[in-house]
Amino acid sequence: MRGGSPTWRRHLPLSPSHRRQPPRRLRFQALFSVPAGEYCAFPLQFSVLDGSKLHKDSSALFSTGPLSVTITNLDSGAAQTFNVSGPTFRDGTLTGKALVGQPLSRGVGPAFLLINSGRVTFTDNNTIDTITGSRIDVCSVLS
Repeated sequence: MRGGSPTWRRHLPLSPSHRRQPPRRLRFQALFSVPAGEYCAFPLQFSVLDGSKLHKDSSALFSTGPLSVTITNLDSGAAQTFNVSGPTFRDGTLTGKALVGQPLSRGVGPAFLLINSGRVTFTDNNTIDTITGSRIDVCSVLS
């Protein structure tokens, strides 16, 4: 956490060695699974480690910082960790490395799951409007 100490740190004894260490960024972790067919032909597990931070300037709200996801093929056990730290802007524009998926249950087209290194913009119904850069097909990597 930049510019201050997390609340829990106030209760720790602060020896000189603690004072020299940079403040820690608090992280959020999430674990969830999706059934076969939702994104890929096989069931997936997502483990997300989010250390990103929201920022606001005079014209935009955006998030930056570490964000990674480990995606596991639950049938084979194949897993891959991806850096998807963006940044992401309030209007939904993704730049840099981002996880982009369209679940089958949305009914707006074929399912896919990509890591995009570039820029992605979305339509009002959250389908891809424009996509630039290079892409990794996560389902192919994990099959």
